Amino acid sequence: MQATSWLSSGSDEGIQWCEDRALRGDCFAAEQLGERLIDSVASAAAVESGIALLRRAALSGSPYAMYSLGLRILDRELPIDDSRDGLRLLEQSCELGFTPAMVEVGFRQIHGITVPRDVPKGGQWIRESAERSDPIGLIYLSVILDRGELIMAATEDRRRWRSRAGLNDEIGLRVQGCYLYSESLSAPTMPVRRQRLTVAKSLLLESAQRGDLVGLAYLAYLSRQIGDRDNMRIHDLLKVAATSGVPLIIVNRAVALATGCACAQNWDEADRLFALLPSTLGIAEWWSAAALDGDPEGDLVLAWLCRHGFAADPDRKSFAERIQRVEGHFGPLPAWLKGE
Repeated sequence: MQATSWLSSGSDEGIQWCEDRALRGDCFAAEQLGERLIDSVASAAAVESGIALLRRAALSGSPYAMYSLGLRILDRELPIDDSRDGLRLLEQSCELGFTPAMVEVGFRQIHGITVPRDVPKGGQWIRESAERSDPIGLIYLSVILDRGELIMAATEDRRRWRSRAGLNDEIGLRVQGCYLYSESLSAPTMPVRRQRLTVAKSLLLESAQRGDLVGLAYLAYLSRQIGDRDNMRIHDLLKVAATSGVPLIIVNRAVALATGCACAQNWDEADRLFALLPSTLGIAEWWSAAALDGDPEGDLVLAWLCRHGFAADPDRKSFAERIQRVEGHFGPLPAWLKGE
């Protein structure tokens, strides 16, 4: 395989190492380089080279390469219109004991997503992944059994899997919801990311309904990240909880009002809530990390902290600089907020 010029000319030592090793038949390097080429979408040739590398690794027996390539084919993220090829690769990965592939095949077969629906077979794969203690498999199996819509199970069986998944109480629900959210960020395809986010949201919602205010804060943040602007249940929970005095809840309520997430946009009320914060414990840390990840919501909250004199900017940016980074993301900003 000829190395692509855009990759060879780079200065990234890791990429160069992968390129050299992949050309010598190293499966791990081929996986890393293949995915990078595909995700770069630098050119059709780069994508084709990435596919060739993943296929080479799959033919060498790499269950991860089978999983990665199979998912990308099924989710139509590659110029390959053969869903049977995608399912075949995923099933081969399952047979080799790769639990993430078991989770995906099982979930898709149960729901008939991109593969023929086969609830019994899908249920077997999900159970197998959970028996092998795959964390996502444990969560998915517990959620599916709890709903009781597709796979029936005795009450004791449901309780056992719920316990193994760490979903016994509101804290466990919050922790696992946050775990799935973090796992969604590295999902190989967008449909897998959305699937994990949907389950994460359901766990955080259950946690919030049990009275976990921190879980509610995470839920409100997640709902904005995925553009879930019509979920009135979250909005109502947040509105009621805003009287609790918990800083994370108040700030999330203020951001929801400012961005118009599941409610009418109201910058004045958002600013009033922010001005009355009883504490800023955890606020700067949470939204500073969001700002570093390129989330304009992080810049907005940090600007608010400066506006009301709660804290100095962690990156020594001025209020005007933060607001400038926010402009255009949440619609027109009020003149008073921009200092006009």
